[in-house]
Amino acid sequence: MKYQLLYDGNCGLCNKTVQIVMKNDSKKSILFVAQQSDEGKQILKQHGLDTPDFDSFVFVVDNQAFIRSEACIELCKYLGGIWKMGLIFKFLPKFLRDSVYNFIAKNRLLFFKKTNSCQLHPQVKEDKL
Repeated sequence: MKYQLLYDGNCGLCNKTVQIVMKNDSKKSILFVAQQSDEGKQILKQHGLDTPDFDSFVFVVDNQAFIRSEACIELCKYLGGIWKMGLIFKFLPKFLRDSVYNFIAKNRLLFFKKTNSCQLHPQVKEDKL
């Protein structure tokens, strides 16, 4: 299976999330791609997500893109172990999950420090951030 995690390379919350996922990814099969990179823009466009104000991380499993709360749930499923506890949110209505996700996404730069570039780890795909 092919896994890609697209994230905002300028967001402190997104970068922290990438670090947590890398630390807990026992399979080491996720390709991390900043949305601002050429490759990130291309992947977003392939999935019809190439709007300039896109504010969700994207988890792509094979050729299916998950966004917002669905991306979080799919990522928890992928990570397994204790992270599978996150699957409990699947039982909440999607509009409710996405409302909470959207609130955090729209305010993430207020809550978390903005970065000029992500702190890249050797397994993270860097493409002109």
